[in-house]
Amino acid sequence: MTKTPKTGDAVRPNPEPDKKTGIESRRDDRVIINWTTRTVITQLGEFGSMSCSFDTHGAIQRAYVDIYEGKGRTSSEVAMQFDFAHAKAVLIYARLHGFTKASVPQSDLEFEEGLTPEEASDETLQSLKRRTMRITERKKWQRTQSDADKWNTFDLTVLKPTMDFVREHLPKYRPPVVKLIRAKSPYAAVVGVSDWHLMKQAYDKDWKSVYNQSKAIKLLKKTNDTLISYLIKHGKPEKIYLPVGSDNLHIDGPDQKTARGTEQGAATDGDWAGTLQRYVDITVGMIEMYSSIAPVEVVVINGN
Repeated sequence: MTKTPKTGDAVRPNPEPDKKTGIESRRDDRVIINWTTRTVITQLGEFGSMSCSFDTHGAIQRAYVDIYEGKGRTSSEVAMQFDFAHAKAVLIYARLHGFTKASVPQSDLEFEEGLTPEEASDETLQSLKRRTMRITERKKWQRTQSDADKWNTFDLTVLKPTMDFVREHLPKYRPPVVKLIRAKSPYAAVVGVSDWHLMKQAYDKDWKSVYNQSKAIKLLKKTNDTLISYLIKHGKPEKIYLPVGSDNLHIDGPDQKTARGTEQGAATDGDWAGTLQRYVDITVGMIEMYSSIAPVEVVVINGN
């Protein structure tokens, strides 16, 4: 009869089960388990024998199976990591100990020593959390590296050539000021020039070119002439706002795509690097032309 402890009596926890001792043979003596020293000796045929601790045995199974921290290592990788004689030896080892790629990470010996399913599940869950964190950090790094590559490409192909152009031209030249009649009332002018789509190539139904670089530049000149005539008619403005950017260039890089990745390779006229320099020349020319009339404030507009 079990005695019910009185209030205040110390309650002794259940004693841990006695650990197994002695030596056990399995798999027709090809697997020897020393419970006393917690050692496993496995006969691998032509590849000799593999002797390791219970902990190393569990580590081998965890490295090989797929459920522990993601896809497991190959037999060759496991062989190198744990000093097997050959990758085939790892396959023999796994077969003799009864685990495959689809097995749980914990070894049979661990369950025989008292590991519970709940403890094994908790360990596996933690391993997947660690893998998720590593994948997240790797993707963050890949994104950072991708952004850096894009910046370096922009810096070398666009920003540096543009800054070199600015340093070469701006300090040496100031446009002459044109005298206009005084406006009846103060006003600021906004130059309505955008979306040139320089480099765009378009054809009609008969495959006749109806839009290309030459036509774009000709239309741009005609539009600027009209706008300047308007300014001459109405008198000198206090300031001129000049938008640049937008979709003045039809493509956004040497791969002949838009910023969002739309392919334009079959609808472009000219080389991107050369046309970029032309675009800069035209834009600087427009700034100088309008600066001869009134102070110009350049307004940068992002593309679509």
